[in-house]
Amino acid sequence: MTDKPLHVHSVDVRPLTPRQMVAGRITGPLSIWELYPTQQLASELLALWAGLERLAPDPIEIPWVTESARLLDLWVQADRERILDLVGAAAFDLAHWRRRFGWLVEDDDEPEGERFGLAWDSFAQLDDALLVRWAVGKLTGRPLPPDPGLDRAEADFAGRIDLFLGLAGELAGELAAAGRADMDPELSGTLRIHRRIASAVEALNRPPVAEQLLRALSRLTPTPGT
Repeated sequence: MTDKPLHVHSVDVRPLTPRQMVAGRITGPLSIWELYPTQQLASELLALWAGLERLAPDPIEIPWVTESARLLDLWVQADRERILDLVGAAAFDLAHWRRRFGWLVEDDDEPEGERFGLAWDSFAQLDDALLVRWAVGKLTGRPLPPDPGLDRAEADFAGRIDLFLGLAGELAGELAAAGRADMDPELSGTLRIHRRIASAVEALNRPPVAEQLLRALSRLTPTPGT
């Protein structure tokens, strides 16, 4: 007696697009807003709104993504004044950012997964702050004055870019999805920390300068008998 063959049905599991990942974070904080309209929640939702604005629509937009984006747009329009009252004058929390960044700098013997989490959290706080600044400027129609705390955090980030290189793979999809020809230049500028990581990884993958010179010379030197 032979056993019947076991039929395994394959399931097509596709990774979420950057736009789907952002849209998936909208419903929770948006549902809390009417009960607890805090500065932190307003900043989180504004960063999500700006994050969606930064991404091109997916080739095939899933209905729940479209609906989440629509609800977030309605929130911005309906509560614009309250949002700006909460977020408009808020400065970047440099002390909080440096505390987390300090753990990343000092805990070089931590497991790789924990270091990745610290790097991601530090990067995300910086990215959200840049998105919120763009969003506030967009809603008020005027540029914001410089934020010294945010400038210092960006300088810290640039000075230890080596700590963030492991994020390059996660960020590659977002950089590719953000390539909109009609993007506001100021909004495009919020991607500078993404691009800094990508450029650093690209530089590491280039052949050393000496090797490049030797290759160039070998092409210029005639071979014997020619």
